[in-house]
Amino acid sequence: MGVVALVTNMNFPAPLAALGFLALCGGLAAALLITAVALILGKPRLVLWTWRLAALAGVAYFVLLIGFSIVSRERVLHQGFAVPDACCTAKMLS
Repeated sequence: MGVVALVTNMNFPAPLAALGFLALCGGLAAALLITAVALILGKPRLVLWTWRLAALAGVAYFVLLIGFSIVSRERVLHQGFAVPDACCTAKMLS
């Protein structure tokens, strides 16, 4: 049985990064929906607080994104270090 190696340039798990992005997109959709309903009902303070919260979430996401980008570093692989392709990885896992 072979060894499966994961080569990445991030120190943050990809599934969590994807969930963060999807949560940000869902939050934006919710903010748009809340804004539409609040404008129809004539509640301008709800619109204001909704977009303050959306801006805070967006800033937090981008600070994390930039922060992880800054601390990640490029690694040069030594000659002979091969990254397994999809067909070899599937054989190694089974």
